[in-house]
Amino acid sequence: MADYFKNVNEIEELNVKLSQEHLSEDLQKYELSVNVLAQTLNEIHLSFKDRELTPEKKIVTVMLAYRFLIASKCLFKIATSGYYYESFVLLRSMEENVIYCLSFEVSNDCAKKWFTKDGLKLKEAKEAIKGSSRNLSYKGYNYLCDYVHSNKPAIARFQKLRENRGIEIPTGPDFTKEGYRLFRAFRALNMSLLSVLVDVFIDDLEKKAKNTITTFVSEEQKEMQNKS
Repeated sequence: MADYFKNVNEIEELNVKLSQEHLSEDLQKYELSVNVLAQTLNEIHLSFKDRELTPEKKIVTVMLAYRFLIASKCLFKIATSGYYYESFVLLRSMEENVIYCLSFEVSNDCAKKWFTKDGLKLKEAKEAIKGSSRNLSYKGYNYLCDYVHSNKPAIARFQKLRENRGIEIPTGPDFTKEGYRLFRAFRALNMSLLSVLVDVFIDDLEKKAKNTITTFVSEEQKEMQNKS
């Protein structure tokens, strides 16, 4: 019997090597982006070391930002291993994180509702940021949703059904140079999250830290626009 996991592990190792060889610049920028987020959260933690974290939007924004940070490590590992389909599923969850944080920035009432028994629905969070300067395009989110579900269009992204209805067994995970799109999509989301953190904690962060983060965000956005 074929050792499936042994075969997949060998493919993963090769994909990591290929990712490092062909996507090195994007991987470095990805790691830098994650490090800036980690440092921002550390600055926030230090600013509230001896005092209460209020109002509600500050509490929940930090909670979701930490979740986003942990997910960023998971995304890095699976994307560099060639699991692009699964990466898109995780990326969709991370974008949902950002949408909620945007709504908290716009209205502390959204944060208050998040803490209630019924919670804050994603639809309500999207509605809250409509028309604001933080409003996101949901085309990307809707595209990512197609990876989450188990309907035919979703599964057909990585499994092919032959004309005789036989199933073509996937041989992946597969490396492709187009994988850089995942890392850039993450960076775009992280820029939105960093902007929210600066605005929500504008009175708490040190001036030097705020300037460093906002400069980083501005430079990232310009570079990504030039490459788009």
